[in-house]
Amino acid sequence: MCIRDRYMGKYVLSDKTSKAVVACAFSKDNAYVAFVDLSSNHTVYVVDGKNGKLLWKKASGKPVVYGVCWISNKEFVTCGASSIKFWNVDSQEDKDGNGFDSEIMSCVAVDGKGNTHVSSVSGKVYIFNGTKVVNKITPHKGKINSMVIYDNMMLTAGDDSRVLISEVGSYKTICEIKTKAIPRAADMLGNLVVVGDIKGGITLYKDGKEVDSWLGHHEGEVWGLNLAENLIVTAGDDNKVILWDYNNCRAVKEACINSKPGQKLKDNVPGKPKMPDNQSSRSVCYNAATKEIAIATNNGELHIRDIKDIEKNKKVINCSKRWIEQMCYSPKGDMLAVGTHANELLVYSVPGYELRGKLEGHATPLICIDWSTDGTYLRSLDEGFDMIFWKLPGFTKDPDGAVNTKDKDWETQSCKIGWSVQGIYPPGTDKTHVNYVAKSRDGKLVATGDDWGFVNVYNYPCGKGSKCYSLRGHSEQVPRIVFSKDDDYIFSVGGNDKAVIQWKK
Repeated sequence: MCIRDRYMGKYVLSDKTSKAVVACAFSKDNAYVAFVDLSSNHTVYVVDGKNGKLLWKKASGKPVVYGVCWISNKEFVTCGASSIKFWNVDSQEDKDGNGFDSEIMSCVAVDGKGNTHVSSVSGKVYIFNGTKVVNKITPHKGKINSMVIYDNMMLTAGDDSRVLISEVGSYKTICEIKTKAIPRAADMLGNLVVVGDIKGGITLYKDGKEVDSWLGHHEGEVWGLNLAENLIVTAGDDNKVILWDYNNCRAVKEACINSKPGQKLKDNVPGKPKMPDNQSSRSVCYNAATKEIAIATNNGELHIRDIKDIEKNKKVINCSKRWIEQMCYSPKGDMLAVGTHANELLVYSVPGYELRGKLEGHATPLICIDWSTDGTYLRSLDEGFDMIFWKLPGFTKDPDGAVNTKDKDWETQSCKIGWSVQGIYPPGTDKTHVNYVAKSRDGKLVATGDDWGFVNVYNYPCGKGSKCYSLRGHSEQVPRIVFSKDDDYIFSVGGNDKAVIQWKK
């Protein structure tokens, strides 16, 4: 459990729970914070709001807890699976609420008079005075996912794709907003309402009308990341390809990978995405020469699209029976190298996308590919950390490639083994903890993304014992990183946290 000073940027670490924290809230005077964990007894923790010191903890019981809210400076309420409890900080006692139906409670909020409002998965809101229900309303059809109360106004957002603003007391609807997707979270400030939906979008409303919106990924993991002119492009397990304007820090275009669901191979992709393999992607790259985006799907297809029309396929190529983790265009943009989990390196001509070479020699799936700057060599790395050098134009394996290319410049540095990156591994770790490597355009820096959610920046080349500057922001592994054209920024995606982060130099 962490308490962060928003002005100083410091974290106060509190007691460590045995399981994940599912709910937390500050008291009205910020003197306390109440946490609830996901242990079998769903322990409630009360800590000092300033220093994070644990004051007391107590088991709530077997029902899962989904929400916590403070009634006063000394009292708070928790709600969950057929459970509503009222707690007192000083006595450390809890009392069960009564008068409500036996169902899962989803959210809790308190009005200015201290009356507690608890929402349910059936669309009801129970109003408590003390521990007893004094009123019950049903504003939604289906689960209520979010509820807040400010200045005698209650906002609720439900599975019926509606956001309602009602007057506390009469519960008369003042404003109704029909959302584009099921809202998962909502908040209001004056005449403004912001809604986060199940598809990863955020929409801002003013006086009930949409005034702005932001796109995002929402399902599975996000691995696909590449630079496309003054944009970045991402692809994920949610059937989405998104273009982001990083100068304005927002998504500008979204397209679906495939509108028709296909088959899903068992254990084909780590993380077990919910979407079919033909609607999921973990690799995307951009060709500046042809202004094209290549999207690799988890069923081994390759989709080629124009940067100005990312919704339409110009060409679809069946590359492999397994998923594609890595691919990159040659420096001149006249070839595309594709690394598959069928242990093959495939090279296609551009713009025709005819197969030029099927390079075999790896015993495990390919995870990294680099082109030499002059386009005469390729190097590929597999999961077993076997790196093979390929000589062009004949696409022949060069057993002495490490020696023969020692004076060559490499356009990219995605391969995570070799003399130039030998210092990227922290002591006590193996090579699997570093997921990806990227070199700056000027060749002075190299960055890594690791299993702990860090982006680590080193001087390049990176010798043994090199120190790094670690950037912390992701809550999950970092599978892809890329530098901007001027090296002023690093972009990273966080796998299962589905976040795209822009780091300024």
